[in-house]
Amino acid sequence: RRRHTRYISVTGVQTCALPICGYWPPLPGKARRVLGLFRHNYLEQKIMYRSNRTKASLKEGKAVFGMIHALAHPQVAEMIGQAGYDFIVIDGEHGPGDMQAHLACLQAVAATPATAILRVASNDEVVLKRVLDLGVEGVLIPDVSTAEEARAAVASCLYPPRGKRGFSAATARASDYCLNIDQYIDDDGSELLICLMIESAKGVENAA
Repeated sequence: RRRHTRYISVTGVQTCALPICGYWPPLPGKARRVLGLFRHNYLEQKIMYRSNRTKASLKEGKAVFGMIHALAHPQVAEMIGQAGYDFIVIDGEHGPGDMQAHLACLQAVAATPATAILRVASNDEVVLKRVLDLGVEGVLIPDVSTAEEARAAVASCLYPPRGKRGFSAATARASDYCLNIDQYIDDDGSELLICLMIESAKGVENAA
C-alpha cells in the first residue's frame, strides 16, 4: 500500500501519507480532515492535463500565434507563455535541450495560458511516446513526405485500437501521474494537437 501514497507536508500537521487510490492510513482526526480537504481540492483540479486552447481556437477557424523556444530554458519558456502567445514550440529537433530540459520547460509553460508544443527530433514512435508521456499538449513532427509517414506519425500518438502508442499513462505526467487517468484515456488524444511539417519537394508534390 505504501507505493500508492503521496507524501506531503501540511501546516500544523506532521508530514504524512496522502492516499491517491481510495484508502486512508491511520491518522489523527485533525490530520484526516485537513488531508481530506486537500485531496478533494487536488483531484478536482486540472493540474497538468487541461483543455487545449490552441486546438479549440483552430477548430473554430481562429488564427493563433506562437513562438519557437530553442534555448531549452524553463524561465525563458515561462516568459514566452506569459507574453500572450497562444502556443510555444519547445524545439527538440535543433535546440540544445534533452528530455529533462524539455520537461522543465513544460512545467514552466503549464503555469501560463499558452499551449505547450514540442517539436520532436524525428518521426519515430519511441521518440513520440516519450514526449507524450511528459505531458505535451501538442507535437510538431518534422520532415513528413508521404501519406504513409503521416499516418504512422498520428498512429504513434494514439493508443490502440486507433493507434499504436505504448501505454504507461498510470505513471506519466501526461495524466497528472494517474490523478486524471480516466479522463486522459477517455479523451484518447482529443486534446492533443498533432502537427506535421512538410519540408521537401517530395512532400509538397504528395500533398498537392
